[in-house]
Amino acid sequence: MATSVTSNSAEMPEKVEKPNLAGAKLRWRDGIAFRLTFSFAAIMGITFLLASVLLSWRGHVQQTEETLSKLKTTAAILAASAADALADGDRQSALQKITAIRELKGVVFVAIIDKDGKRFADMGTGGYLASDINDEAGNRSLRILVQRNLWVSSEIRKSGMPIGRIALLADLNDIRGQFYTSIVFNFLYALAAVLLSILVGTRAIRKIVAPLGDLSGLMNRLGQDADYKERASETGNGEIGILARSFNAMISQIAARDSQLADYRQNLELKVEERTLELTLAKEEAEEANRAKSDFLATMSHEIRTPMNGVMVMAEMLSVAPLPERHRRYANVIRQSGQGLLAIINDVLDISKIEAGKLELETTEIEIDALLDGVVCLFQEKARQNQIDLCFHISRNVPLVIAGDPTRLGQIITNLVNNAVKFTESGGIAVHVSTFAPTANGICHLRFEVRDTGIGIPSDKLASIFERFAQADKSTTRKFGGTGLGLSICQRLVEAMGGEIGVSSQINAGSIFHFDLDFSVLTDAPANRLSSPVPVWVRTGGIFTGRLLLDALNDTGLQTRRFAPGMEGPLPGQMIVCDPAHAQDDDIVSLGLQRIVIAAIGDGAAEEMVRHGIACDMLSFPTKRAELSEMADRIASNEPRGKKALENISSAPILPKYEGMRVLAVDDIAVNREVLRDALNSFGVEVSLASNGPEAIALITSQEFDLVFMDCSMPGMDGFETTMRIRAMEEQQGCAPVQIVALTAHVSGAEADRWRQSGMDGYLAKPFTLQGLANALAAISHPKVEPKADPAFATTEEFVSSKTLELMQTLSATGGVEMADRIFRMYFEHAEPAIRDLDEKLAGANAKEIASSAHALKSMSYSSGATAVAAVCQKIEDTAQRGSPPARIPAMQELCAVYEQTVRAMFGHIEARSAQPAAGNNFN
Repeated sequence: MATSVTSNSAEMPEKVEKPNLAGAKLRWRDGIAFRLTFSFAAIMGITFLLASVLLSWRGHVQQTEETLSKLKTTAAILAASAADALADGDRQSALQKITAIRELKGVVFVAIIDKDGKRFADMGTGGYLASDINDEAGNRSLRILVQRNLWVSSEIRKSGMPIGRIALLADLNDIRGQFYTSIVFNFLYALAAVLLSILVGTRAIRKIVAPLGDLSGLMNRLGQDADYKERASETGNGEIGILARSFNAMISQIAARDSQLADYRQNLELKVEERTLELTLAKEEAEEANRAKSDFLATMSHEIRTPMNGVMVMAEMLSVAPLPERHRRYANVIRQSGQGLLAIINDVLDISKIEAGKLELETTEIEIDALLDGVVCLFQEKARQNQIDLCFHISRNVPLVIAGDPTRLGQIITNLVNNAVKFTESGGIAVHVSTFAPTANGICHLRFEVRDTGIGIPSDKLASIFERFAQADKSTTRKFGGTGLGLSICQRLVEAMGGEIGVSSQINAGSIFHFDLDFSVLTDAPANRLSSPVPVWVRTGGIFTGRLLLDALNDTGLQTRRFAPGMEGPLPGQMIVCDPAHAQDDDIVSLGLQRIVIAAIGDGAAEEMVRHGIACDMLSFPTKRAELSEMADRIASNEPRGKKALENISSAPILPKYEGMRVLAVDDIAVNREVLRDALNSFGVEVSLASNGPEAIALITSQEFDLVFMDCSMPGMDGFETTMRIRAMEEQQGCAPVQIVALTAHVSGAEADRWRQSGMDGYLAKPFTLQGLANALAAISHPKVEPKADPAFATTEEFVSSKTLELMQTLSATGGVEMADRIFRMYFEHAEPAIRDLDEKLAGANAKEIASSAHALKSMSYSSGATAVAAVCQKIEDTAQRGSPPARIPAMQELCAVYEQTVRAMFGHIEARSAQPAAGNNFN
């Protein structure tokens, strides 16, 4: 990689002062070659020296252990042969037994010692004291190097009883000699290796640093005569090549400086035209990047919504099951959490829609209480874990039902509460809804406030807090997370709905976000139903809960006051609303007050107090105005529910039935078809299945269907092409068109509107809900309501989604065992060929085919609850989509291991559930 110089026609337009570099020559010991060689030699010498010592010592230790083992074995054999002689006191016979030491190399002396410690017989060279025989402390490798002899002894037994011992003395001169000889030879070998390494390394180092010397000389010459015609050779590789190319680039830039200035002066107009062309190209690239971003968002939405389909359906099936009230709230939180995740997905998509001016608002009924309850429940568990007081209050003059876009309104409130939870470490968060202007002409003017006691926002940052990707303090991103996107979406949504949003804040004192919107009133605010005020007391913790609960109870017509410790006023027998932490305070107990405890999500203390008679009733928290009105009626009539509050299994929403309706479900993934069929069966419809477009066309040709659910993303003939062929066939035959509803996870991008272009009647976005299915069915039929059977409850398996198991149990009257067995076996039947197909694709190393095969296996795994397998497939798919096919063997080893564990988990679940009696399947 020698560096040579070549000439170049570039010239410097002017002379610069040249430094005097004459005599700039290095001493030999300062050169990099010498220093590298010296360092290399030192390292190699130390390494080989240590290696030789360690090898010699290892050999010595091994030989010592072998010698000790042989001596111990010999001692044991002699002890066994001399046992009878020692027991009989026959010294002559004992000597005969130990004469064998004459044939043993290295053994110089042997002695038989009786049980009294006296020498019974001995043989060998020299005489030794009994104390010497007992000294075996030198049997260590290190001491053997300086010790001449080695004692080894063995116990002599007769009939299992010890009667003496036998001791052997070995000569260690041979072991020491071999060790020292090994040291010498290993050292000589190491020395020879070091010398050879230095010789080879010196030549290699000189070859490596030679280009540096050439480059240094070139730079020295350039510094003296400023002749920028010369260039360093760029044929080398590695750091030397990079240095040469960088050096040449620097010289070229210097040489081109003046010529560029002259060129700019002479060709300014041409340069302007070129820059305009560059800007035009940049604009086109930006537009292309924006289109790519939209496609990416659409793909991301599809990939997330596909697995979310199973989560949302299962959570909804649980929420409509006849469960105890507390467990129903848990199921609703799962469902609301899934809706919150979809809201996050929609946040990202909404930015693109708002920027493109394509944001559409819907107008439908909004129940304010249910909306706020859903938002607060979504964050209640996190707030409880962080010991933050989270609650909401709706003023009594706020209408019960208004007309607007519930999704967008909930999205705004969710983002604001999420922002408050993120930046509040202690204290509380309160959501408040009130009317800030009189209602007129059926229009109400509502103000929504989210107040927190968080870190606050500096006054100079308030103006920019609603900008995209903005944070009041960039350092907070690392601590609290977030991108600053949520507040920007809130502002744009509020403005799109014709309102205004603002914020007031103080550092370390918290913030108040508020927005004002106008809505049409559909149902007025509830009236005060109590004819006369009834006294009730309140004692709760939390910075906001107590005050807001007082206001909420007063809105019902109760005469509510706070009961502080040491306060006088409550009369014996009156009622007090308190949280479980204060229910057994001495002053409350001593007055004999009837306690109504607040039951928060995830806290079973309130139920236990009602169960043991400590409390007479309980109030769910967060609390809707309807629940507060019912509690006020019970307080006014002095008729608390007692233990009936625990038996309250609220009637589950009954699924409508569409008996006689025929539905065709088309999906290329078998597991997806099963999930869709089971969900549709819950409505009582007759379901047929098709795995691809041609099969669907054949079924529609031979049978009549009321509705077709068509998956859009199918290999070969996709759902759009299938629909177009069906429409063409219907037009040709002159028959009535069948209703076709798209099932798609593409809710943005170019794919979002293809369902309409292909002739479909509507679309159902994944993850679909039972309500979405019901709406599609209701469009062509009238429901017949029938009761549902109680679902069974299943435990969560490690490799199988617990939500999948819960859905199976909700849809099956037998506790989900038969359905689980059927779906799991179908999954085994289709997953194993899919795994083999993925293995073949990995062997072919075609990234696109690998991603497609992994996606198919991932989809069926998510639908059947095999989340661990789906996660591995997702990793393989992500790697392949980046254009670098994953290594076949590691990927398949991980996939097969997780698949085997998943299979065992599935069969284990079926066996465990089959062994349980049906009556035991409940939430107790």
